[in-house]
Amino acid sequence: MAETSIAYQRYPINVTPLGGNGPKQ
Repeated sequence: MAETSIAYQRYPINVTPLGGNGPKQ
C-alpha cells in the first residue's frame, strides 16, 4: 500500500481518475 500513498502525494485525488490507479496507469 506504500505505492498508493506515494501516488496520492505525487498525484492528488483530483488528478487521479481511477483514485490510486491514476499514476500507475
